[in-house]
Amino acid sequence: MAAVRPDTVDSARRATDVGTPCWWIPLGLFFLVMLVHGVSRVSQSCDSMWSVHTGLSIMREGNADLDEYRDAVLSGPRYVYEIVDGHIYSSYPIGTPLLAAPLVYVIDVGLRRLSSISPRTAALIRGLRHERTEQVDAATLHRQVEILVASLFVALAVVLVYLVCRQFLGRLISVMLASVYAFCTPAWSTASRALWQHGPSMLMVAAALLILLMARKRPFLAQFASLPLAYSFVIRPTNALSIVGLTLYVAVRHRRYLLQYLAWSMLAVVPFVWYNLWLYHSPIPPYFSPHKVGASAHLLEGLAGNLVSPSRGLFVFCPVLAFSIWGMVLSLGVRHDRQLSLILIGIVISHWFVISSFPDWHGGHGFGPRYFTDVMPFLVYFMIPVLAWLSEKRGRGRNWLLSLFVLLAATSLAIHLNGAVNKATYLWNSVPTDIDKTPRRLWDWTDLQFMRGVGKS
Repeated sequence: MAAVRPDTVDSARRATDVGTPCWWIPLGLFFLVMLVHGVSRVSQSCDSMWSVHTGLSIMREGNADLDEYRDAVLSGPRYVYEIVDGHIYSSYPIGTPLLAAPLVYVIDVGLRRLSSISPRTAALIRGLRHERTEQVDAATLHRQVEILVASLFVALAVVLVYLVCRQFLGRLISVMLASVYAFCTPAWSTASRALWQHGPSMLMVAAALLILLMARKRPFLAQFASLPLAYSFVIRPTNALSIVGLTLYVAVRHRRYLLQYLAWSMLAVVPFVWYNLWLYHSPIPPYFSPHKVGASAHLLEGLAGNLVSPSRGLFVFCPVLAFSIWGMVLSLGVRHDRQLSLILIGIVISHWFVISSFPDWHGGHGFGPRYFTDVMPFLVYFMIPVLAWLSEKRGRGRNWLLSLFVLLAATSLAIHLNGAVNKATYLWNSVPTDIDKTPRRLWDWTDLQFMRGVGKS
């Protein structure tokens, strides 16, 4: 396929842009995603089961320990907590609970006040839980609070992806591509299903990408990309790949602002290192140890499985992302964006190799390609030149390709819809056997995870 011309994306943007910027479009996207994701029934709260409690502890007591929930924590799964110097903490990175803490606290205050003002409303809210409890607060309703706050993070990420698209495309196509990101990828079926690392991780990565794209016209903005990038590492250690790649890009493309770029990152780096030295007597916590990288004896299986496994493959669950591969090729033909494209392609490929080298390359009890969730903004970015090319071309070949894009997007939408609303898809991880103990099920084409519960009430 011939490379897209440098002016193609700009032409696609001019073709559909009229009038002044429309603030209501990103606002409408935000509320649409919040509504759809927020009411989706599936909860994947396992790793994240103490995220809400940690956020409440940060806001109420100024610490991240879970001592006030000791009995509840100790009666639950052992892998989700750790004991340091006699205090109980979540085993997972503090980045997500810290970012969510203000939101969780506001929700908690609202629930408590509503409960005291209107007992009848409190009874209705209490009905959201299967357990019998007299309390109505963020801690007891943590699964619902997790989905609400996680959906907010994903909705913000969708707005940023829309703004990324608007750097090249018109409003209508940008809305369409942002919607693909919101509803045809793990952004819906994974990132917003629990208050874990993936939603905030995508938010930080999308923010950094947008800043660097805006810096093409206003180079001084490049220095600020280090803020979301540095915090993305506090959220999830695999984001180190994005940090290395995009820092290299800044060093090459915006060398004048490299020192400022590094200085701004210290706002996240210094508190993170100080906290770890205080708690763990190490600059990084145990969770960030690279012991999982390269620990798999089945790298080739992981590489293949993360792409085409019937129950974990990226292109099985998100067939529309096949167009991202074409977009990578097209983007290399645009000279003024080639450096960034090469960096992003390198990040995606290295991320694929790293997650495939994990012993649990399949991501444990999740839905589809969970470990690929964090680089979804980059994969959607590479669909921009494809849609720009399709908007420019005419003829039967173009119509066939556009029809194929719509078909694959609709298929992806159906898959992630079922994953977000049908609890049977999540139970697939345990029924008939635990996926962690019988990983051969990942290759069973007769028992597809995304088909579980289809046609059943």
